[in-house]
Amino acid sequence: MTLRGGFSLLEITVALLILGMSVTGLLNLLQFGQLRYGAIDTGWRQRQLLTSLQRRFRAAATTGSIASLTLPDLSAAAGRLRVATWSWSPCPPDAVFVQARLFDDRNRNGRAEPVEALPAQVWVFRTRTGR
Repeated sequence: MTLRGGFSLLEITVALLILGMSVTGLLNLLQFGQLRYGAIDTGWRQRQLLTSLQRRFRAAATTGSIASLTLPDLSAAAGRLRVATWSWSPCPPDAVFVQARLFDDRNRNGRAEPVEALPAQVWVFRTRTGR
């Protein structure tokens, strides 16, 4: 009776196949986690930039200088979140409606593209110039 040492070619092939499948599964899990975290992080950053833009509009509305705001000023305050167009209309006696069309400038070209558009934002601010 002769004993042979080592593994057969079939056993090595099966072991490599199982190892490859487990490594692929782990890499897919890491990629899924990174995509999920990236989406959450983008959402937080977008809300933070939207809040800073809202504060900028509120400060201008309360001081009565909302007509002097320009698009470059607003875009500089909001980072990657940019204002495509915005309009305001007074509502007597002491309120201002502000509507802004925003876009997330992902490719950083400075132009609003249809895939980068965000839902329009409408804010109502109270003016304090009459006091």
